[in-house]
Amino acid sequence: MGRVVRVLATLAAVLVAALVLGACGEDYDLDARRIATIDEYALAEQTCTAAGGRAVAAGDLTNRSGRDTGFGVIVRFLDGDVDLGRPQTVTHPEPLADGDTWSWEVGLDVDEAPSELRCNVIQVVIGDDVGD
Repeated sequence: MGRVVRVLATLAAVLVAALVLGACGEDYDLDARRIATIDEYALAEQTCTAAGGRAVAAGDLTNRSGRDTGFGVIVRFLDGDVDLGRPQTVTHPEPLADGDTWSWEVGLDVDEAPSELRCNVIQVVIGDDVGD
């Protein structure tokens, strides 16, 4: 009985895998814009400052994806727990070579200097069309 159950479970797993692969089909494009996985990039030297009516987040992003591709960084600006507005996006203008580092910067106009400024990277996107 146990052997029959294992065989049926294996057949069901193969069927599910075939259905998933079939659903992806030719329309799935690994190079299309998507959220990057944590092993495809590294962030370093992140800063968060406010001066001259502007909040500015900056840092370095290193491409660890194994290929030349575009990247974008999406940042949310907060004053304590108060959201200062729509998340801001900065993109690399061309594909970043594997292993290369990009120094990025994105800013948001503010009426007055935040007393508890926080700049949170909420997403890193990857794909050949990111810089378009």
